[in-house]
Amino acid sequence: MGIIVIWDDDEKTRLRHLYSGHVDSGELFAAIEVSTLFLDCVYYPVNLIVDMQGDLDSSGMISPISSLRIRAHPNLNRVVFVGKSQYTKKMRGVFQKLQRRMGDKVAFVATLAEARALLNVSHERTTASHNIFPDIVAV
Repeated sequence: MGIIVIWDDDEKTRLRHLYSGHVDSGELFAAIEVSTLFLDCVYYPVNLIVDMQGDLDSSGMISPISSLRIRAHPNLNRVVFVGKSQYTKKMRGVFQKLQRRMGDKVAFVATLAEARALLNVSHERTTASHNIFPDIVAV
Protein backbone atom coordinates (compact mmCIF):
# COMPACT_ATOMS: atom_id res chain seq x y z
CA MET A 1 0.00 0.00 0.00
CA GLY A 2 2.68 2.55 0.93
CA ILE A 3 1.89 6.09 2.03
CA ILE A 4 -1.35 7.93 1.30
CA VAL A 5 -1.37 11.73 1.72
CA ILE A 6 -4.71 13.37 2.62
CA TRP A 7 -6.09 16.43 4.37
CA ASP A 8 -7.12 15.40 7.88
CA ASP A 9 -9.66 18.19 8.35
CA ASP A 10 -11.97 20.30 6.20
CA GLU A 11 -10.16 23.51 7.19
CA LYS A 12 -6.91 22.13 5.74
CA THR A 13 -4.91 22.80 8.89
CA ARG A 14 -3.78 19.16 9.27
CA LEU A 15 -2.18 16.98 6.62
CA ARG A 16 -1.96 13.24 7.26
CA HIS A 17 0.36 10.55 5.93
CA LEU A 18 -1.24 7.10 6.26
CA TYR A 19 1.41 4.38 6.30
CA SER A 20 0.43 0.78 5.57
CA GLY A 21 1.92 -2.35 4.08
CA HIS A 22 5.42 -2.20 2.67
CA VAL A 23 6.96 1.28 2.66
CA ASP A 24 10.29 2.05 1.04
CA SER A 25 12.33 5.21 0.61
CA GLY A 26 10.89 5.85 -2.88
CA GLU A 27 7.38 6.00 -1.41
CA LEU A 28 8.61 8.30 1.35
CA PHE A 29 10.10 10.72 -1.19
CA ALA A 30 6.90 10.57 -3.28
CA ALA A 31 4.83 11.39 -0.15
CA ILE A 32 7.11 14.35 0.57
CA GLU A 33 6.57 15.62 -2.99
CA VAL A 34 2.78 15.28 -2.71
CA SER A 35 2.84 17.00 0.69
CA THR A 36 4.78 19.88 -0.85
CA LEU A 37 2.04 20.30 -3.47
CA PHE A 38 -0.62 20.34 -0.72
CA LEU A 39 1.37 22.86 1.35
CA ASP A 40 1.92 25.08 -1.70
CA CYS A 41 -1.87 25.49 -1.98
CA VAL A 42 -2.29 27.26 1.38
CA TYR A 43 -0.86 30.42 2.93
CA TYR A 44 -0.87 29.50 6.62
CA PRO A 45 0.79 26.98 8.97
CA VAL A 46 -0.24 23.34 8.52
CA ASN A 47 0.46 20.47 10.92
CA LEU A 48 1.43 17.00 9.72
CA ILE A 49 0.24 13.75 11.28
CA VAL A 50 2.39 10.77 10.34
CA ASP A 51 -0.01 7.90 11.03
CA MET A 52 1.88 4.61 11.44
CA GLN A 53 -0.80 2.66 13.29
CA GLY A 54 -1.48 0.25 10.42
CA ASP A 55 0.26 -2.98 9.54
CA LEU A 56 3.63 -1.62 8.47
CA ASP A 57 6.64 -3.27 6.86
CA SER A 58 9.37 -0.65 6.94
CA SER A 59 12.45 -2.78 6.46
CA GLY A 60 15.31 -0.70 5.13
CA MET A 61 13.72 2.70 5.83
CA ILE A 62 15.67 4.05 8.81
CA SER A 63 19.01 4.27 7.03
CA PRO A 64 17.75 6.52 4.19
CA ILE A 65 15.77 8.66 6.64
CA SER A 66 18.62 9.21 9.07
CA SER A 67 20.75 10.62 6.26
CA LEU A 68 18.03 12.88 4.78
CA ARG A 69 18.58 16.59 4.57
CA ILE A 70 15.04 17.82 4.21
CA ARG A 71 14.35 21.52 4.30
CA ALA A 72 11.02 22.09 5.98
CA HIS A 73 8.33 23.73 3.86
CA PRO A 74 7.60 27.29 5.10
CA ASN A 75 3.96 26.34 5.75
CA LEU A 76 4.81 23.22 7.79
CA ASN A 77 4.25 23.84 11.48
CA ARG A 78 4.37 20.72 13.68
CA VAL A 79 4.85 17.02 12.94
CA VAL A 80 3.21 14.39 15.14
CA PHE A 81 4.07 10.70 14.72
CA VAL A 82 1.31 8.25 15.67
CA GLY A 83 1.81 4.61 16.56
CA LYS A 84 3.61 2.11 18.75
CA SER A 85 5.43 0.10 16.09
CA GLN A 86 9.16 -0.64 16.07
CA TYR A 87 9.49 1.75 13.15
CA THR A 88 7.89 4.58 15.14
CA LYS A 89 10.31 3.91 17.99
CA LYS A 90 13.25 4.04 15.57
CA MET A 91 11.91 7.30 14.11
CA ARG A 92 11.79 8.75 17.61
CA GLY A 93 15.50 7.98 17.96
CA VAL A 94 16.28 9.71 14.67
CA PHE A 95 14.27 12.82 15.57
CA GLN A 96 15.59 13.03 19.13
CA LYS A 97 18.93 13.94 17.57
CA LEU A 98 17.21 16.93 15.95
CA GLN A 99 15.11 17.80 19.02
CA ARG A 100 17.31 20.68 20.20
CA ARG A 101 17.00 22.42 16.86
CA MET A 102 13.32 21.64 16.35
CA GLY A 103 12.05 22.18 19.89
CA ASP A 104 8.39 21.24 20.24
CA LYS A 105 7.87 20.96 16.47
CA VAL A 106 8.00 17.13 16.65
CA ALA A 107 5.92 14.92 18.94
CA PHE A 108 5.19 11.21 19.33
CA VAL A 109 1.83 9.84 20.51
CA ALA A 110 0.13 6.46 20.57
CA THR A 111 -3.22 7.26 18.92
CA LEU A 112 -4.72 9.46 16.22
CA ALA A 113 -7.10 10.98 18.79
CA GLU A 114 -4.09 12.08 20.89
CA ALA A 115 -2.44 13.63 17.83
CA ARG A 116 -5.56 15.59 16.91
CA ALA A 117 -6.05 16.78 20.49
CA LEU A 118 -2.42 17.91 20.72
CA LEU A 119 -2.63 19.79 17.43
CA ASN A 120 -5.99 21.36 18.31
CA VAL A 121 -4.49 22.84 21.48
CA SER A 122 -1.49 24.05 19.47
CA HIS A 123 -3.77 25.55 16.79
CA GLU A 124 -5.89 27.38 19.38
CA ARG A 125 -2.76 28.92 20.96
CA THR A 126 -1.40 29.97 17.56
CA THR A 127 -4.72 31.46 16.46
CA ALA A 128 -5.14 33.36 19.74
CA SER A 129 -1.61 34.76 19.63
CA HIS A 130 -2.03 35.97 16.04
CA ASN A 131 -5.31 37.83 16.56
CA ILE A 132 -4.28 41.47 16.11
CA PHE A 133 -7.85 42.73 16.68
CA PRO A 134 -9.00 40.78 19.77
CA ASP A 135 -12.13 42.87 20.32
CA ILE A 136 -13.41 42.57 16.76
CA VAL A 137 -15.53 39.55 15.96
CA ALA A 138 -16.22 38.41 12.39
CA VAL A 139 -19.93 38.49 11.53
